[in-house]
Amino acid sequence: SYNKIKLVPKELGNCVGLERLELAVNRDICDLPHQLSNLKKLSHLDLSMNRFNTFPPVILDMPNLEWLDMASNRLKEIPGNIDKAENLHTLWLQRNEITCLPESISNLKNMTTLVLTSNKLQDIPVCLNHMLNLRFVNFRDNPLKLQVTLPPCEN
Repeated sequence: SYNKIKLVPKELGNCVGLERLELAVNRDICDLPHQLSNLKKLSHLDLSMNRFNTFPPVILDMPNLEWLDMASNRLKEIPGNIDKAENLHTLWLQRNEITCLPESISNLKNMTTLVLTSNKLQDIPVCLNHMLNLRFVNFRDNPLKLQVTLPPCEN
């Protein structure tokens, strides 16, 4: 973190015993090499405050990933196959440009924390009802358009 790295070296994929990778606040990282899919033991990945426009596909090839922070990037969407990250329990995506959540996110049965503050979400998908282990969700500062039905007032 805080190293002004512009490019993640593909050789990092040779560190097969790596469990935690902190690449936050480098500001210029916008992609990850596919060689990082060799990091089968990686459980914690912090990519916050960089320049990711899209969700790096290699992340979904990290079978033990439990904690992912991609806050403060330029993400517009979460991939439809996000459920490949089946061990993910914590996902930080605040301060991006995400407009909707894929239904497949509800297949992440281990998810306990989902933070989506300051995005462009207009609704909260019903599929979140299926995420039985979800304990903390934050949708603050989104342009949510929710229909609220109030009971009739009695004088």
